Amino acid sequence: MRPYHPALVILHWLLAILVPFLLLFGADLTLRVHLALGIAIGGLFLIRLGIRFTTGASGVHEAKRPIDRLAIPAHRLIYLLVFGVVATGLGIVLQGNLIDVMLNHGRLPENFSALPSLQAHQVLTSVLLIVLSIHILAALFHQFVLKDAVFGKLGFAKSRED
Repeated sequence: MRPYHPALVILHWLLAILVPFLLLFGADLTLRVHLALGIAIGGLFLIRLGIRFTTGASGVHEAKRPIDRLAIPAHRLIYLLVFGVVATGLGIVLQGNLIDVMLNHGRLPENFSALPSLQAHQVLTSVLLIVLSIHILAALFHQFVLKDAVFGKLGFAKSRED
């Protein structure tokens, strides 16, 4: 397996910290911090996607086992869910008039919990947390059970050539 571009590795681990942090503790953060982190995550994911397309780093290797065929749809699902969470977060900002709330130290609207974008955001964050948990378990399974040096592509261990 050939390693990823160094910028992709850095972005992967930065996002690997930010995304679970926001998923687990987002409700306890101030609105400004939550919004800033959400926008940062969306921007970093766009940058990561741009680098993947421009460097040709697909990260995909030949599927030697049937389980390996799940890698492409699983990673696409993660991207889709992250962008869905970011998009619904922006929807909350618009539907809840949160810019005005933050700038004028106002209060959340009475119907805030009933906003459709908030409900979608909550569902998508729950699904993303489950999918990321499976992703982490799969990476550990590849590294320690299948011993295919998957972490080598992400800068932690020697990558062996296929």
